[in-house]
Amino acid sequence: TLVDKGLVRSIGVSNFRSQDIQEILEYCRIRPCCNQIECHPYLQQHELRKFCSEQNITVVSFGCLVPLTKLKHGPVDTVIGSIATRIKRTPVQILMRWTLQIGTIVVSTTSKGPRMKEYIQIFDFELSKEDIDAITLAGGSRPEKRTFWSNKKLDLLWSSTLRTGLYFMRKFYLKIPGFLPLKN
Repeated sequence: TLVDKGLVRSIGVSNFRSQDIQEILEYCRIRPCCNQIECHPYLQQHELRKFCSEQNITVVSFGCLVPLTKLKHGPVDTVIGSIATRIKRTPVQILMRWTLQIGTIVVSTTSKGPRMKEYIQIFDFELSKEDIDAITLAGGSRPEKRTFWSNKKLDLLWSSTLRTGLYFMRKFYLKIPGFLPLKN
């Protein structure tokens, strides 16, 4: 495998639900180190984050800025604005810091220098427990909302792709020595 050859240090998965992780853990030899998922105040993924923690799988969050970009004017806006004003930070920094403090790794993208500087400055302050709770409560006050993948798309993706892939691996790759070693 790539890990055995020293070409990669670890492997991870993306957009796996707990049942998908559970299924893959039954067959893998090298466990995934992380699961990259959409996570923000309007999609907190409590159960999946808890499951990943129990399995020693780090959660990497993308989409943490969704409340400021795709789901504007929601209940989180007032809370984030109030906290940002009080502690002299930007709403972006508040959301990124919330994401970090709920125990996930923050992933965001930019090629603009000022934004990079703004993003880096999330490491020199902390939100209070009350601030974390206020953002969590405000985000949880509305139905969960995915913005990158719909639940239906995820269900279709994993019900067909993962099952087909696992079947294919069991049937063919288990017969090839050294290739994708799985438990029998």
